[in-house]
Amino acid sequence: MANLKEPSAHWCRKMRTVFRPWDVEGGSKGYVTEEVFKDGVQRRLEKFPELAPTKDKMYERSHRHWVNHCNLGVKMPEGYRLTESQYVQNAWLLIHSPDFEASLKESSQTFWEGIDREKKGYITKEEATKLGIRVTKDPNLKSTGIFEAMDEKNTGRITFEDTLKAQLFFFTDQDNTTHPFNYVRGALVD
Repeated sequence: MANLKEPSAHWCRKMRTVFRPWDVEGGSKGYVTEEVFKDGVQRRLEKFPELAPTKDKMYERSHRHWVNHCNLGVKMPEGYRLTESQYVQNAWLLIHSPDFEASLKESSQTFWEGIDREKKGYITKEEATKLGIRVTKDPNLKSTGIFEAMDEKNTGRITFEDTLKAQLFFFTDQDNTTHPFNYVRGALVD
């Protein structure tokens, strides 16, 4: 992880790329509230019905994400509005906290448990396709396929560790503008 005083322009673009869909889901108001995160859980449950058994964990994780990741552990009043610039600043502080990797792993585990339904420790390309996960490059989104980017050894399967590695790279790398992990969410915003 880079230990810079200021984040790179490339890194800031990645964090804005994370924030913008939340803003769109919240009505493109220039800010998000915790309700946007709760609504996101509902949309994921609709898209991935197999996650239903983990519904309570997902809502709990959404709340923890809002408090710990977006607001650095500070419980904000109901209706609090988080702007894009605040999110970028908070994300920069978060990735430099000693708990970041453990927190990222914990927050990713619930989703993984829902998609690895057979508890094999991996999912195949075919399973990912059935789940509606973008497997291959989508030229319309100018993005790499999530599955293909994580399957670096071309085994036809990805593990939880593969997904965690991709996320750690995405959130902590400062300058590698060509790595496919940068673009699994689509083209980076300006």
